[in-house]
Amino acid sequence: MKQNSIKKTKNCTLGVGIRHKPLKKQGGTQTMYDIKKGNANVGGIKFPVYKREICSANQIEVVAGTNGYHGGDSGHGSRTFIQIRDLGGTDITVNKLTNEHGDEGVCLVLGGDTELQTIIEGLEFIVNVLKTQSKGNNI
Repeated sequence: MKQNSIKKTKNCTLGVGIRHKPLKKQGGTQTMYDIKKGNANVGGIKFPVYKREICSANQIEVVAGTNGYHGGDSGHGSRTFIQIRDLGGTDITVNKLTNEHGDEGVCLVLGGDTELQTIIEGLEFIVNVLKTQSKGNNI
């Protein structure tokens, strides 16, 4: 697979490549958008991820993937990857939540009407990818 980009973070590598063009219905019309398929490597566990851009007055990129259910907690091998990135004009603030035991979560705050619209569309894409992959299917 041709790699268009590779991003590295702690214990995670994301490579994205192949393009697909599904149809999406909006208000009775069909619009096209690209979905790029790639692979994530999270702590040595590899699985497919899917990426797309959502464009309005602001632009975001969302990436999601999972290797599905593995019968228990993370020790059993199940991994899920979600990434949301500002590509331009997005009023977004991201805060890492911590407590005395370490990482506790993340908080996303967005400002603006198109930010609301693009994050809804991005989260719907993420949920669709995760539901489809959790059933053992590819996008």
